[in-house]
Amino acid sequence: MRRAFLALLWLATAVAAAPSFAAAPADSSLYNIEAKWTGTDERTVSLAEALGGQKALLAMIYAGCSSLCPLIVERMKAVEEALPERERPHVRFVLISLDPIFDTPAALRAFAVGHGIDPARWGLYRGDERAARKLAMALGVSYRPDGAGGFDHSNLISLIDADGTLRYQQSGSDAVEPFVSLLTAPP
Repeated sequence: MRRAFLALLWLATAVAAAPSFAAAPADSSLYNIEAKWTGTDERTVSLAEALGGQKALLAMIYAGCSSLCPLIVERMKAVEEALPERERPHVRFVLISLDPIFDTPAALRAFAVGHGIDPARWGLYRGDERAARKLAMALGVSYRPDGAGGFDHSNLISLIDADGTLRYQQSGSDAVEPFVSLLTAPP
């Protein structure tokens, strides 16, 4: 188990440094994670369906968060605004909950409204605890209950290509240019 985790962590670090959308092995796709996600519309989908077969920015958050999660959303919105208008329809913005107990579809809808999230390009999803752990492990997102009803968690945004492969990650930075450059680069 530890060896598998270290291999995934190494893969996430190596892929985060990748400068482009060059082909990656098919078995490295996040779409291989067998899990179902329920959206704010209460439909259950696979991760491939949630990302819509598009390039995507993905982050793991929880609706009750009042510190890091709003900052993550603002950074993702800044990337969305910095994208040329013609590119925006080709990029999906996805938030996946770390808190499957309290982040119901209704709670995620309220979070979206409270943060001015456009449901046309953004998706908010929750899975069960096992699904959240699997995805967090694949992305290198660490989190744990904080003892006060919330979570201590990574401040990480991941860029995923249309095939479900992790291409770039950024933590703790307000820089949008790396995302914009990668999202607008030719395939």
